[in-house]
Order: sequence, then structure tokens, then C-alpha cells
Amino acid sequence: MMKPNSIRQFAFLQNIRVVSFNVWEVLVLPASPKGTFRLMPGVRQILDALHFLGYRLAAYANTRQIKPREADTLQAFFAEQRLDSFEVFWISSMLPARALHGLAGKVDVSPVDILHVGVDLDVDVNAALAVGMRAAWLAPDAHFKPIGGAVLIRALHELLDFLRFADTAHLRLRGFSREVRDMIASLRGLPHETCEVELASEKAVGPIMLNLISKLVTNNSPIETLRACWAEIVSDTKLWGTCVPEKISSQGVLSVHCANPVLRAEFGWQEKRILQTIQERHPRMGVKKLRAHV
Repeated sequence: MMKPNSIRQFAFLQNIRVVSFNVWEVLVLPASPKGTFRLMPGVRQILDALHFLGYRLAAYANTRQIKPREADTLQAFFAEQRLDSFEVFWISSMLPARALHGLAGKVDVSPVDILHVGVDLDVDVNAALAVGMRAAWLAPDAHFKPIGGAVLIRALHELLDFLRFADTAHLRLRGFSREVRDMIASLRGLPHETCEVELASEKAVGPIMLNLISKLVTNNSPIETLRACWAEIVSDTKLWGTCVPEKISSQGVLSVHCANPVLRAEFGWQEKRILQTIQERHPRMGVKKLRAHV
């Protein structure tokens, strides 16, 4: 496993919400003469791990890289493989930069919140950086590193290591308590800290953030109703006081603020059940989707 020696070196990988993949030679091997595709080795395990860690996933293919007759076959292949963790699978004929900007719109996040992974320096890396995304260049034999805002990975599993490091190594600097850091370490299979000294500046941020949210949330009747019965809805003592409903968008998306990445991941595991409970108890609110963030 990689051990980057600088937190700042990978600071640009922090606060990623969506990981998008150019499926071509990242997730899928090119079609054989018979027109069939195959998943790259280890892809399913890596996607499951990213989903478990709370990242949203999107898949993308550009018709500049695939033949028109392969597009339908590729979509059918994804359906057959039951890659359910992807929210969006989009095949676009637009110029790469415009296509990736459109992908951001499809997942409804700002481009800066997306890390795009691909093997082509122009179609993937440079196009992603041009629209404000962050990028990972999968290039096992590259002899140089991409420009700032992008990271070079030699194998797909390194992506998980980079994101895991970026999401945990900086927690002390951000003032997370020892308890929270150890929870995150356990979740990611990392060793706990051995230092016994707790800095005075390290305070549990959950109560502070929740108090701030309660002051910022506007007087919205549906939100107040949800907050009043939130403990019954989530029914998990770890979540009801630390993952707080903020607002409901005009599209029926309920934003939920979680106090730390561990709780966001835990909320993700229970998201379908919580959404179903809200829809059954409060159908008039029109909540169609949940979106948890830190």
C-alpha cells in the first residue's frame, strides 16, 4: 500500500463527493472480435469499497473512443453485470470537456466535487481539469506526472488508497477528536493512533456542527416536522443526533448533513430504509431522494 509522505500533496483529493470513470480500459476491456466486453480485474471490489466509503459513482464513455455499434452493446453489458452502484451511465458524442461538464449536471453536483478517472490524458485528464473537476490518470507506464489538480495512479486499486489517505490523514489538522479518528481508521482498515497525547485543540466537532446547522436552517415547516420525528425515522441512535435534515429541494431531494465521514458512510448503508420510512409516513412532503454530505 502506498504511504504518501505529505498531507498537502494530496489535499486536492479531499471533499470528493462523486467519482466518475471513463469505462474505456478503466472498468471494461475493449470488445473482442466477437463484440463482447469483460470487466477489468478487481473492478467490482473497488467499486463496492468506494460506495461503502460514501462516494457516489458515475460511468462515462465518449464516442470518440468507442465505435457507434459498440455503444448499445456496452450499455447492455453494464446491465448484465448488475453494476448497481452507478447512479449515471452516460455515453456522449460531445467534445470531452463539454461531455464531462454535462456529466456533472446529470449527477447534480459542482464539477469541483467530482474526481474523474481515465486512461487518456486529453479525453479524460485535461478535459476534466478544463471544466473544474479533479482527475486521476490511470497510466501504468507513464514517465511523467500530470499537472496540478490531477494524480497519477499505476493501478486502479491505488485510487482507493489515495482517497482513503486524503480523507483521514488530515483529520487531526481539522480538529477531529481521537475517538472520531479511530472510528474512521477502523472503518478503513487502518491502524489506530499510538500517541497518547490529545491536543487541546482537538474537540469533537459533531455537537458544534449540529448546533450551527440548527441556527442556519430556515423555518421550513416540512423540515421542522422531519426534525421533530427524526429519531423515530432513522431509529439508529448513532444517526439521529448526528445526521440532520437540512432542506428539501424543488426536485424532492432531502439534504442531510452528517457530522463526519464515518456517519455519512453509515447513513449510506441505511439510506433506502430511511427514505422508504419518510415516504410512508410523510407522503405529502414529496421526498424522492436523500443526499448525505459532511
